[in-house]
Amino acid sequence: GEQVPEIYQDPAFTYSSTWFVSSSQLSSEYFNGYGWSQVIDEGWGIAYMINENSIQFNIVSKGLGCDRMSFYLAEAASDCRDLMLPTLGAEKSKL
Repeated sequence: GEQVPEIYQDPAFTYSSTWFVSSSQLSSEYFNGYGWSQVIDEGWGIAYMINENSIQFNIVSKGLGCDRMSFYLAEAASDCRDLMLPTLGAEKSKL
């Protein structure tokens, strides 16, 4: 019978509780199958695994285009790789 506090009636609260992208990681060279679903029907579930020499993504959606998301994630990962490649041979910084 209590009144709902104003913060829970604010449209911003409802919007901030809607997860369009749910992501998390599992890093181990010993796993090759994992993943989960999206939180809402209008969103993506993106699991990723950072290994020694690779990054693996598992992308799930009920209709938003997993192929498109896969393309853009691969493009972003390639851009990051291209930015970091020149530093592979550089001497480690001293702290």
